[in-house]
Amino acid sequence: VPCVQCSKVLKDCPFFKLGTDCVHSCPLGFYNDSVGICHKCHAQCDGCTGPNATDCHACHHYRTAAGLCVSVCPPSYSPDQNGDCIFDKDRKVDCSGQMGGSKRVDRCG
Repeated sequence: VPCVQCSKVLKDCPFFKLGTDCVHSCPLGFYNDSVGICHKCHAQCDGCTGPNATDCHACHHYRTAAGLCVSVCPPSYSPDQNGDCIFDKDRKVDCSGQMGGSKRVDRCG
């Protein structure tokens, strides 16, 4: 659907604007903003409600306890079977390049 009529009065448009077209809904991987324009989701998201990695419906890889979608879990965290990053008290981190040399410890710093 050409979006010429929608671009002038987007508020009254029954469609969402996606580039130069009007669509009935934003496609997967996009979200609609408050004025009816479709925007691409964050790269770590599978569907979203906004632009940030915390606005994801689901994550491509893993989700931290803070709700952030990430490609790898933070140090001392491992992904569980659901893709959530959980603290692994037995997992040691490598502090190579930090004070203390390259020994494996619970936390760097």
